[in-house]
Amino acid sequence: MKIGIMTFHWATNHGAVIQAYALQKFLEESIEEAEVKIIDYYPSRYEKGYKSVFRSLNPSAIKKNYKEYRKEKLIKPFREKMPMTNHFTDTEELKSYANDFDIVICGSDQIWNEFFTLHGEGKVTTAYYLSFCPKSKKIAYAASFGFDSMNDEIQKIITPLLIEFNAISVRENSAKEILSKIGIQSEKVCDPTFLLNKEHYVSLSNFRVKDDFIAKYILRKQTSKSNNLIESIIDIMHCNKIIDIEMMTVENWLGAIKEAHYCITNSFHCTVFSIIFHTPFYVIAENGKRSGMNDRLITLLDDLQLTNRIINSPSDIKNSEDINWAVVDNKLNEIVKASKCFIYKNCFLG
Repeated sequence: MKIGIMTFHWATNHGAVIQAYALQKFLEESIEEAEVKIIDYYPSRYEKGYKSVFRSLNPSAIKKNYKEYRKEKLIKPFREKMPMTNHFTDTEELKSYANDFDIVICGSDQIWNEFFTLHGEGKVTTAYYLSFCPKSKKIAYAASFGFDSMNDEIQKIITPLLIEFNAISVRENSAKEILSKIGIQSEKVCDPTFLLNKEHYVSLSNFRVKDDFIAKYILRKQTSKSNNLIESIIDIMHCNKIIDIEMMTVENWLGAIKEAHYCITNSFHCTVFSIIFHTPFYVIAENGKRSGMNDRLITLLDDLQLTNRIINSPSDIKNSEDINWAVVDNKLNEIVKASKCFIYKNCFLG
């Protein structure tokens, strides 16, 4: 059996790379004689070579792009360990390779992001809705929209494509509601990173620091209010060593979360690995235009009774209780079990 995975494996983001790795590894280990590959698709505009630093001559853009370039060099070696197909840059190219797969799985991460759907290839882009593989079995696993409502333009584009899926699962409550409103049934499952056990990630991790430290992983430019809140959290924690873990290899990043005394983050996957490693954590929620990104975090934390880890003011820290990891693990195990059942039922038995 040949299985292809369509996901954001190419994103310069630790979580995006590890979730792709986790789904590929789980599928490979779950069925004998299965050949599972990441479909190496991304439009040329998302290339992360040195030339990409100067796509814009705006000084602030160059600075941002250079940081992205440096980060990509740190993450790339881990990505290259994953079995991949030939590289494709557009949906038309994918069509020539589609018949090689018995099953194509799209997910997880924000593959159904509105911006990419409308502009990914400089035009409407339906690759992550598997428009290129009409003869393959189509499965969505833990797919995410990255927004909490759908406009009419997107709905007209994707509804006919979603109807063609054999099974659909999503990662957050809002995605399930969006699909329900357009008559598409779906199941809610866990992120692929939870499909592998803690010991697997411990074997990958590589980071050692003698003293207690707080791991800080804050993505995207923050408002002054958010930055002040982060500083307040650090002050309250009374820890002299703060380590920003953004510019790290994947192995060091995992190890830093595992070894940290606390994690402070606005990242979904940093939160995921704090839970996996039983590292106490605090989450800074997004606000304004990016608030639609919060539902994946809220869904996860609500399911595990951990919403008190979302901090809106310094007083929230003083009122938060220690995490009962036994309760968290029991709830998580049930979610993971149901998620694996979705895969077994729809990929292997259906």
